[in-house]
Order: sequence, then C-alpha cells, then structure tokens
Amino acid sequence: RKLEAIYYPPDGRIYAYVDIVNYTDLYYPASYSAEIGAYSSPDGFTNWSYHGIVVARGPKGGWDGGGLASPGAAVALDGSVVVGFAAENSPGGGINRGIEVAIAPHPLGPFVKQTTPIADPHTICGGTARCDDVIMQSRPGGELHIYHSVKGSGVGKHDRDGIRHR
Repeated sequence: RKLEAIYYPPDGRIYAYVDIVNYTDLYYPASYSAEIGAYSSPDGFTNWSYHGIVVARGPKGGWDGGGLASPGAAVALDGSVVVGFAAENSPGGGINRGIEVAIAPHPLGPFVKQTTPIADPHTICGGTARCDDVIMQSRPGGELHIYHSVKGSGVGKHDRDGIRHR
C-alpha cells in the first residue's frame, strides 16, 4: 500500500520500505496487520531484491500488536537508518493507532523499536482519531524530520485533524 525509498551513501544502494500484508490475513487488503519489509536495488530501477521483514509487529495485545503500516524512512548523519510507521492494537484497523520509530545501524537492520511512541495512541491518536501516512526527511546538517497525518481527532482545540511535524 505504501513504500518509501532512501539512498544509503555507505554502500550506494537504494532501499525501499513497504507494507507487507499476508494475503491470507482475515482483514486483507484493508488491514493494518502488515509488517515492514525491505527491498534493495543498485540503482533504484533494476535488480530489486527482497530482504524480508525488517520491522515486525509487536506482541499480541501490545499497542503495536495489531500491525504496522505506512513506513517512512531517513538516513541519519551517523549512517543509521530511522523508519517511522503507523502501528495499532487491532489488526482490523481503526482506533488507537500511534506513530512509532525503529532505528538500525544499516538499512536491513537489525531495527530496534523505540519504547515510547512519538504520537501516542492514547492521546492525539486515540479514541476516534487515526494517525497515519508517515513521511520522513533527512536534512543537511543531520536533522531528521517526520510528518504524519491526524484524522478524526477531538482531543483538544489545538489537536484537530491535520499534518504533524516532529
């Protein structure tokens, strides 16, 4: 459903992060029960190789146990790779979806999820709200920016629908 590609300077390859949804999944294709897979190419046009799941959903019952989706990615100044994504508790989609990041020393991992979501599924992304559509950007000087949508939020007058930047 979504992919984001990065150029990785240390090896000169293009890496793409994508939603991988098992077609036998009960909720396929409208599900967030996906996980994040990775592909690479020497030039971004040809000879793509699939490398498997690089960021898996969390344990059942956990806030990201329902699945991951909408990955964004960026390369940090130190060469590490940051992947941001929407994660949720329910594989059927819907409420309590948050935004999380995972960091790895290489585009293929191993990725380590951060323990605290950057957009909490119990505040701005909770209730009837949905946080989604992650886009990331690395800027000269080492800054990483992450953008995500908020849809249906009624948390507070300043936390309504729109795009969030972190």
